[in-house]
Amino acid sequence: MSVTREGARGRRAARTGTGRVRIAAGLAMIAVSWPLYWTTVGPFLLVLFCVLWTGYVLCVDGVVHRRTGRSALDRSPLGFAALFLLSSGFWWLYELFNLATHNWAYVVPDQPGPALFRLEKTLCFATVLPALVETADLLRSLRPARPEPADDRTVPRPVLAAVAVLGALCAGAVLVRPHDAYMLMWFVVFLVLDPLNARAGGRSLLVQIRRGHWGEFAVWSLAGLGCGFLWEMWNSGTAAQWIYDTPGVNGAPHLFRMPLPGFAGYLPFAWSAYAVVEAAARVLRLPLPAPGAPADR
Repeated sequence: MSVTREGARGRRAARTGTGRVRIAAGLAMIAVSWPLYWTTVGPFLLVLFCVLWTGYVLCVDGVVHRRTGRSALDRSPLGFAALFLLSSGFWWLYELFNLATHNWAYVVPDQPGPALFRLEKTLCFATVLPALVETADLLRSLRPARPEPADDRTVPRPVLAAVAVLGALCAGAVLVRPHDAYMLMWFVVFLVLDPLNARAGGRSLLVQIRRGHWGEFAVWSLAGLGCGFLWEMWNSGTAAQWIYDTPGVNGAPHLFRMPLPGFAGYLPFAWSAYAVVEAAARVLRLPLPAPGAPADR
């Protein structure tokens, strides 16, 4: 019995030590990059944004590791790294939408050449999914552990097909009437992918909601709003400017540089991130950290 207790204490000590190292490293990256991001100007300014968010990801991972012993990095180191690559492609999709909607523009002083600038933006985009996954993990670790009641209900196939078609129609509307339908771009990925995930037997927010399980929906919604707040806050004090044009709400009160109604876009954006992580893990067979409880499909 004493050997078992000593082993448990050893595991807790190791977990605490590993978590502390990650938290310390993350906080150090934030402490160095945040002031520099707000006070310096140069061709590599956006690299500081990437370092800042990588520090956030590492710090939160350390907190989750200490709380649960099963952070995203613990669950799959290879998948954790793959998240950064997947994230770049995920956000570049919205950059393509923005070619039609012109909802935001980057004004970066002392901007490097076009190729280097695209590379720096790609590095910044690489932190989006890891930040959302880690924030969702943190929020999930704060919830009281309550087993969901068994429920095998699913969403009827015709409804799933209709939702996916609706997503495709939203994409078409954004391209045809970008000035009026720009907000729909944030729903496209979720509406198309989540039904496909459900149809393939993967994790699906639609199926979870159908079963009355709102936990993951709430967690990812809050993760989107939380990360959105930090994105806007950290971008508000830097020489690099994110200029927004959101027809219909440009005159609304702003928080940082974003009109307050614009923060609503972070909700479907986070749901889309959930669907992308699940689809990539299933279709590409990537060992990605699971976006939710494995039992709730």
